[in-house]
Amino acid sequence: MSAQSSQSPARIKAREWVIVLASGHTSPQSVAAVKAWLAEAEEHRQAFDAERQLWQELHLFEQVLAQAEPQPQCRPVQPRRAWKPAKRWAFAVPVMAALGVALFFAPDIMLHLRADYLTHAGEVATYTLPDGTSLALDAQSAVALHFSPTERRVELLAGRLWVDVQHQDTRPFRVVAVDGVTQDVGTAFFVGQDKNRVDIAVTQGRVLVGKQDAAMQTDLQVGQAAHYLRGGAVMRDPAVDPEDIAAWRYGELVIRNQSVADALRLIARYRRGPTWVWANTAGMDRVDAVLRNDHPDDAILSLINGRGLKLTHLPGNGLLITSGSR
Repeated sequence: MSAQSSQSPARIKAREWVIVLASGHTSPQSVAAVKAWLAEAEEHRQAFDAERQLWQELHLFEQVLAQAEPQPQCRPVQPRRAWKPAKRWAFAVPVMAALGVALFFAPDIMLHLRADYLTHAGEVATYTLPDGTSLALDAQSAVALHFSPTERRVELLAGRLWVDVQHQDTRPFRVVAVDGVTQDVGTAFFVGQDKNRVDIAVTQGRVLVGKQDAAMQTDLQVGQAAHYLRGGAVMRDPAVDPEDIAAWRYGELVIRNQSVADALRLIARYRRGPTWVWANTAGMDRVDAVLRNDHPDDAILSLINGRGLKLTHLPGNGLLITSGSR
């Protein structure tokens, strides 16, 4: 199939969709509209992929243009009709700005397009899947559903989930995260993904955890937990109280034996604004606490209290945590 012209109707529409998704103000309706448009024809998906690839390549030119130009030794003779390139560059400025925005939001664009369910900062939501399974998503989490006549598969794209599996349906139920699979064996369980680490814990019944295409599986029952890293084996963790597993579902944030930096990063998931930690927290006592995730600012205050950290409120509901003055 020949390449589409950059001015074909499909390419122009794809360009518009990329800008919409890169704006940072997408709505569920706009994301659904993009998905519907992509599903209409293979030509649409090819056009969308071409626009994304083009913008990524143009990023190289954006970096070059950002560099300081060398100063000439003398004033060059101005060519006749020099206004034409000037007009072109005047047009290029907003284009490059749009490119920068799109590239900054590129991971979010793909996450929105791939996800069937997605939550934002400070948002915890519960959904009923097509088979009747109850799915709870923690803040800043996303999943994609892959239901077929032979299986029910949930792909964890980001964040953390908890499922209470409907067992009237005989198809196997699996949660895929990074390069591992957690398979339900009559249960409710938690799966959390943080970069290349995946954590699993069981609140009811049991699950089988294994790496994809691997014959060996780890059997976990109520109160048992495990984790795995990308490319690594499944490792068992100490037992946990089933009441503590996915406590965010009912407004609690259970922190057990975590560093101060990790605990602050966890609480920040529930804030509707950016949080920066510019403090040396190494050597501080590890955190064991039960806090409210619906009042994250109060949780942060209680966490930094007595640890010599300073909290500064910034515009846009931002928080800056720094080392206090001695």
